[in-house]
Amino acid sequence: CTSDEEKKRIHFEKGNAYFEKSEFKSARLEFKNALQLDPQFLAAHLKLAETNLKLGNAQESYNAYLNVVKLDPENTDALLKLAMFFMLGDKIEDARQRVETVLSKDPQNTEALIILGGLAIKENNQPEAESIFREVIEIKPPELRAYLGLSGVLVQQGKTSEAEEILQQALEIDSTAVQLRMTLFRLYADQKKFDRAQKELEATIHAHPENPELHLLLANFFFGLQKLEAAEVAYRRAIEVDPQNSQSYMIVAAFYETTGRKDDALAMYQEALAL
Repeated sequence: CTSDEEKKRIHFEKGNAYFEKSEFKSARLEFKNALQLDPQFLAAHLKLAETNLKLGNAQESYNAYLNVVKLDPENTDALLKLAMFFMLGDKIEDARQRVETVLSKDPQNTEALIILGGLAIKENNQPEAESIFREVIEIKPPELRAYLGLSGVLVQQGKTSEAEEILQQALEIDSTAVQLRMTLFRLYADQKKFDRAQKELEATIHAHPENPELHLLLANFFFGLQKLEAAEVAYRRAIEVDPQNSQSYMIVAAFYETTGRKDDALAMYQEALAL
């Protein structure tokens, strides 16, 4: 006869196996089965919370992290996840309390510091946010989110040259990071430095040539500059890299319709509907 302890272990291991295969609904069921056998099973509460996040079940994930903290009041992962939930819900003091609990034990916890920087931005305290993100940048290994956060704060303060410098420093760490290059692209575009913006976007595409969203972004960029031939090439390239994506066909069809090419637009709409 299998004991409850053994049954709990089996359910938990099955849940982990499903989780690794991205079968999150099955994983959730197994973690819940484990918790029915042992409501104090901390690891199962943590995995259930993480699984619900993957499924987009924010409330269930929040509840599971609350259960973790009830069992382990100093659990860093759960405290920081709860801090994020509170920050997103504009419950600034609740978020700060969880973050400060973590920092009291680990003053260089980068995740906690980044959340703290986000809270400073929420409170419109740009100098504090800048100081926090600069502190994180000094901690090794490099945390690219700190560079992104700092660049955003600098832009809000009108320090666009410094923001550009920070982003360039980050690209020296990871030249293929899409979010870094997209942030630099938007920075240049907002300043109407279109040649530099184009260069950054094309560099991103070079690093990620199979990403149709990047090709569509380049096409829209060219369209905004009324470079219609270049826009068409980029739109077509988006379809080539992902020919089963009907959205790309619809966007190209709209482009043709806007530029007066009705027959080409109709052909694109028909191709989209045929998928």
